[in-house]
Amino acid sequence: MLKIGGHHIMRAPNVLIFLFTLVLGSVGVLEYFAIPVNIPDVALPLIGSTKAIPPFLQAHSFWVVFTAWLLLAIGVFRRSKRVGRPA
Repeated sequence: MLKIGGHHIMRAPNVLIFLFTLVLGSVGVLEYFAIPVNIPDVALPLIGSTKAIPPFLQAHSFWVVFTAWLLLAIGVFRRSKRVGRPA
């Protein structure tokens, strides 16, 4: 738990979190500026067709970028598991 006025050490995020947020943020910014991102039409068993994804991304591009920022912030401020601390 953080103390009021205390310091918290920022750490490098996990590489997978960083790459996922990079792609998510890039897609959000591209959709905000109306640069189309080509997503191939794939029939998925649970969802159906992927034709509904591009209009959703364009309508909610702000939230896509916000989600990427939030995941990156969580990745930076997560607690690390320390096995042993050198003296």
